[in-house]
Amino acid sequence: MADHGNLVLPWTESQIRDQVGQLFIVGFHGLIPSKDIIKLIQEYKVGAVVLFQRNVESASQLLELTRSLQRIAKQAGYCRDLFIAIDQENGLVTRIKPPIAAQFPGPMALGATKDASNAYEIAYATAEMLKSFGINMNYAPIADINSEPKNPHFPGHGDTSVDSHYDLPVISKSMAQMNVCELVPFRRAVVEGVGAVMTAHIRMKGIAELAATGEHVEYKDLPASLNPLAIDILRKQLGFKGLIVSDCLEMEGVRGPYGTEQAALMALRAGTDCVMICHTMSAQVGAIESVVEAVKTRALAWEDIERSVNRVGDLKSMFVPSNRLPLHNSTLNRFELRNNLSNRRRELLARNIYAKSTTVVRFSPDILPLPRDSASKIVFVNPRKAAVGSGVVESGEVKTRTPYPPVEYINILQAQNQTVKEVQFLEGTPISEVEKQLDEADIVILATRNAWLNPAQKSLGLALGKKFGKNLIVIATCEPYDFLDEVEEIQNYIAIYEPTIPAFQSAVNVVFGITAPCGSLPVGLGSNPSVRPVDHNPAKEGIELDSDKVYFLWQEIFPTWPIRPELFKSILLRTYGFHYIHSKGFCLSFLMDGNQGTIAAIGVLPKFRGKGIGTALLTAAHQRLRVESSASGGLKSLGIGSVFPRFWPGVPVSIAQEDKDFFVNRGFKKSVGSTSRDLYRGIVTYTPPPKIIRLERLRDPSKQLTFVPLTPELYPECIRTQSTIFKNLGWVQTYKDLAAAGQHHEAMVAIDHDGTQIGWTLMCSPSAVIMKQFAFPPLMESKDKTGLIGCVGVKEEFRGQGVASLLVSEAIQNLQKRGVEGVFIDWVAKEGLYERMGFETVFEYEQYVWGGALEGVDSGA
Repeated sequence: MADHGNLVLPWTESQIRDQVGQLFIVGFHGLIPSKDIIKLIQEYKVGAVVLFQRNVESASQLLELTRSLQRIAKQAGYCRDLFIAIDQENGLVTRIKPPIAAQFPGPMALGATKDASNAYEIAYATAEMLKSFGINMNYAPIADINSEPKNPHFPGHGDTSVDSHYDLPVISKSMAQMNVCELVPFRRAVVEGVGAVMTAHIRMKGIAELAATGEHVEYKDLPASLNPLAIDILRKQLGFKGLIVSDCLEMEGVRGPYGTEQAALMALRAGTDCVMICHTMSAQVGAIESVVEAVKTRALAWEDIERSVNRVGDLKSMFVPSNRLPLHNSTLNRFELRNNLSNRRRELLARNIYAKSTTVVRFSPDILPLPRDSASKIVFVNPRKAAVGSGVVESGEVKTRTPYPPVEYINILQAQNQTVKEVQFLEGTPISEVEKQLDEADIVILATRNAWLNPAQKSLGLALGKKFGKNLIVIATCEPYDFLDEVEEIQNYIAIYEPTIPAFQSAVNVVFGITAPCGSLPVGLGSNPSVRPVDHNPAKEGIELDSDKVYFLWQEIFPTWPIRPELFKSILLRTYGFHYIHSKGFCLSFLMDGNQGTIAAIGVLPKFRGKGIGTALLTAAHQRLRVESSASGGLKSLGIGSVFPRFWPGVPVSIAQEDKDFFVNRGFKKSVGSTSRDLYRGIVTYTPPPKIIRLERLRDPSKQLTFVPLTPELYPECIRTQSTIFKNLGWVQTYKDLAAAGQHHEAMVAIDHDGTQIGWTLMCSPSAVIMKQFAFPPLMESKDKTGLIGCVGVKEEFRGQGVASLLVSEAIQNLQKRGVEGVFIDWVAKEGLYERMGFETVFEYEQYVWGGALEGVDSGA
């Protein structure tokens, strides 16, 4: 380590404290500013305060609290207001509850509506509500992928079933796997300009892979929140330039193994900008003092601290005003009334979206809807259990993850049918006792809460299913996995995704026929689009070939890029193609040279876009290419476009920006540099341009070039020389393919005066075998009389002397004599050569390449 002993810090100790304080997010207990929080603001200059349910009693109290905190900050000399934050994720995690604020649906319920505009409406309404209370930061949304049903914290909690409040979870995926799953929403958020990202206390196998070298081995077992390699992924791989915030350092996942004070140092040293300590004053002060001392002794680089302070300032300049004037008391007095009026409007929005989320997974038509009179005896079974204890520092929150539904449910049912009776199932009670109380019931409604994690609830549901059959209705009031697979045992199954009162009310409305169910299962049975590999085997009688299905999808999805069916199928059947199909879309991919992957085409029918089908197709193809390339050292590159066979060599410039964003949001990066182009010209009336004629005349008569079609005799030198000069093996392979088909004459050679070959080009008529690899030449004006010139190469010492121009001109004249009426020039990166000969651009392309880790993957990925 370099000796920094003689460096002079740019700040005084007082300034160091002020700067360090800006990097701390602290919580406190009470409904008014406590002595602790006042001290943390006045003496330690903390940059942010986080509120919990323990800080909220009423609308006017909450507004007065945030006003008081900002007033204290202003009096302490703050040039900008505090960040005042809260964790209002909605659904299960709702800190400001009714009647203070409307209850909004959480992420899984929003996902069940299958409409992103509902998520936007709820996010907007949440922000509006928080802003009205003086709260300017929300630790939401959570950006987890629901890849692990048992569970924005970067890099995502979706694939772990352990809660970091109590222990340190582990994600056992490789970096390659995380790139196509956990990192996807964060990559999208970065592209969209998210201002802050919170890190999670989770350990990752992918980080252990990155830390395998001796240089980084010390980071192998560190959680992401304290790990420089995880922060590097966010900063360098994803390109995030905003504020990185840690989750609370009093969670047992980090407090247990490292201690809160040490964890704060580790997080800042790793590259986190702000650390959060929510509950304990001694831990908050101890951590701040530890960081101040580390800066003074240069255990923490002051340049890094300054960078983080600047990021805090930058974000505040965007979202936080400079010391607003306090509101008058009269304004505060009117706030409760205005808030009540606003809540009515927001409740209507929430009710509408809850109705769209309620999902009837399966039902018996002769049971639902239930009668609203006393014709049938309906009994509601509600599991009960005492609240579980907590291993984390007490947060003062009402527990939201208890394994039983709310007691208020019976009131909602009785509002529709007064005769509904309730039977409480206390955990530990024999199921037979519950069944005795149901002997006279015609219909049983069972509310479960995560029964798939609770053996008693699970056993009760299965027993009642056996006893009542289709006369049992199960409402899964939290995660929808309780009886997702028990199709025969539980015949009527409804999912509402969260145990909130409005969510249950929506389910009851469906049960009694007041509203129709609109939700779609966002997980499990109905969540993953049925994507499968394209089957090249001959179709059985009466069953359509997969190649026919893909072709018809192509014609409907890409109507301006039609391809003849026989040409399309010949491209599809290439042995190094790995293609996937869905009833509403497809993805074509190829593997070149063992480890160079290409996504040649991907499309989804317009009406079915935005439903995850494209992502599922792309992910399936990507994973297959990684597996297939493992024998060649792993996938070394992945691009959008194709080489041989050829559809588009890149992403067409002409397509809509939202289609390009699809690739960007899934890990691809647009290459910096010029575009590439396909060109075309008719050649029926072609004559060599004057410049070409001049080039021929200016050449030394004793050193004239000869241009002849390739022959079997010239072929060995052609392949030997080109293989030495050009790195593109696909380029050289086209000449080999022509020779193998006995079509040497479909290429031209430039021969120097001494008999040495110095240049080559393809000059393919429509009947050339390699024309079966090119999809779009028939789209040109000359249609099925379109030839192709490509793979033009000249020895390096002869470049710049007009050899390429002469070679192309001679090839055009040769094709002209063979009845070709137009020439397609494929995939040109440089401008000038062809344009001077009358060619014009017909298609233009941008290059998009995969931006994530690619090297190496085990075959089981």
